[in-house]
Amino acid sequence: MKPNARKSRDNCIEAMKLWRQHAVEHMDSSVKDDAAWDPEWGLGAIKRRNKLVDATEGLFEEEGRASIDLALIWSLNSNVIPASFWYLTEVLASKDIFERIQNEIEHECGPGIASSGEMLDPVRQINNALLQAVYAETLRLHVATLITRTVKKGQTVRSWLL
Repeated sequence: MKPNARKSRDNCIEAMKLWRQHAVEHMDSSVKDDAAWDPEWGLGAIKRRNKLVDATEGLFEEEGRASIDLALIWSLNSNVIPASFWYLTEVLASKDIFERIQNEIEHECGPGIASSGEMLDPVRQINNALLQAVYAETLRLHVATLITRTVKKGQTVRSWLL
């Protein structure tokens, strides 16, 4: 229905191929595999996922790899704004959670962090159990995720067999 859409998608897939080639060529072996962030790969999970795809021994061609990389990045980014909105809404809606989060941040960074202009350390915040719990609950309640599911036992729904 939109002929240019295919061209746009093809351009994105070509860009993903170039990005992956660059990441592989410039990968820093001193960055641990379990690191949350990698200078070339970005999110550490992307680097680890790439290693898993490498282990499939040629199951995916470059075009297929680029397509699934594009889908993953698209889905990760499509949840950023709704997840951020709902996270903030949930925190502000509960005085108890808001105060607990403020206390956690002040405990880790010191009082007056907001007015000092000092930047928060994202790694410390990502590893904070309370912030992780609120984020996980926010995702569970409000944000759509693209998770592959497998039916373990056949089930009939009207005329469809799952």
